[in-house]
Formats: sequence, C-alpha cells, structure tokens
Amino acid sequence: MWLLVAIIQITCNSLLLPSSTSSTKSVKKIPDASTTSNALTLSFSTSTRQSKDSNMANTSLPPAYTAVENTGTLERPEGAGITRTREEEAAKSKRQKAKIAQLWAETGEWGRAKRTVCKREKERRKERKLEVEREKDGERARRREWKSRRDMLIERERRKAKERGLEVEREREREQEEEREQEQEREQEREREQEEEREQEEEREQEEKRESEGCNESARDTATEMESWRTGDSEKDAIVAAATVVRLLLVQIYLQSSLPS
Repeated sequence: MWLLVAIIQITCNSLLLPSSTSSTKSVKKIPDASTTSNALTLSFSTSTRQSKDSNMANTSLPPAYTAVENTGTLERPEGAGITRTREEEAAKSKRQKAKIAQLWAETGEWGRAKRTVCKREKERRKERKLEVEREKDGERARRREWKSRRDMLIERERRKAKERGLEVEREREREQEEEREQEQEREQEREREQEEEREQEEEREQEEKRESEGCNESARDTATEMESWRTGDSEKDAIVAAATVVRLLLVQIYLQSSLPS
C-alpha cells in the first residue's frame, strides 16, 4: 500500500511540478503517511487552483519606459509589454509553484505557503510598481530639467539673434545716416558751385554792362570832342585870320615909319 501511494505521488509530481525537483526530492526523503497525504493534497489542490495561478500570472506590471536623452520622447524597450508569451507564462507559473512547494515543504502547510508566496509576489509587484513610478518621476524630472535647459538655450539664442538683428539694424541706420550726410554734403557742394557760377555770371554781366557803358561814354566823349573840334576850328580860323590881319597892319605901319619921307 505504501509503495502504491509513493508511485502515485511521484507520478503526480512529475506531471504537475516538473521544475520543482528540490521539493520532490525533499518529499521523497520523508516516507511517512502525513507527508504522503500532504503530497496528494498538494497535487489535487494544485490542479483545482491552476486557473487562479494562471490568472495571477497574467497580472503584471506595465512596461518600463525610458526617456531618450535630449528628445523628450519615450522609448519602449525591446520585449517589454503587459502581455507575455505562453513560454514566459509557463516559466513564471513553474517558478511560483516551485516557491510554493519549497515553502510548503519547510512549513508543512500548503495554504499558508500559497498565501505567503502570493503575499510576497504582491509586495514584490507593489515594490516594482513603486520603483517604476520612481523611475517615471525621475524621467519626468530629467525631462523637465532638459526642457528647461532647452528653453533656456532657445531663449538665449533668441536673445542673441535679437541682439544681432538690432546690431544689424543699427549698422544699417548708421550707414543710411552716413549716406544722408554725404548726400547733404554733395548737395551743399553743388549749391555752392551753383552760387559761385551765378556770382561769376553776375560779375561777367556787370563787367559787360560796365564795358558797354564805357564804350557808350567814350563814344559820347568822342562825338563831343569831334563836335568841339569842329566848333573850335572855326573859332581858331577866325582868331588866326584876325591875328594875321593885325600882324599885317603892324608890318605896314612899321614899314611906313621906317621909310624916309
């Protein structure tokens, strides 16, 4: 009878718990009735609660996301995801069953071992969730810091560009002012040249006017002189004739007085 129970136990363990070799070996080392009954209970309880274990295995944490540096975007790591493959689920279920079997072998109570493993798994998931939240908070903080640095750099570049634009505008205004001053100087120079030309033209006109007036005056003087010469010749002729007559009379008187009577 004991040999039949041991064979059933080994068969159940090989079918239901293939990965829990350590727990199977520990069970084989205790060939008493209590251990055998516990092994049978574990086999039947495991078969009845297999759906609960699979449901528990399906509950997992959301994937961990890492922020790509200097981009502000999130990158999903390879293989991360809520859903797992059938092999991963089977491996996780085997690991969990192995932990339950090991703890049950140590304590001798399957329910307590199951609750303890589930509690530890729940705490581990909670801790992992908190760790993921801390990582997300850290990523958000780093992303905010990076955005603040980026905004600061953008603002600095914007100010520099604005200053460069203002400097270019001031340089353009200075060039325009210099061009206006040069244009004003050229305009003033042209006005001075035109004024000098007008003055020279006026001087030439006045000189020509004076020359024309002088010519007219000289012509009038010449005419006056010629008129005076004409009037003066007749007077001179009369005077000369009178003088000649007087001279002839004096000569006649002298001759008459000098001749003997």
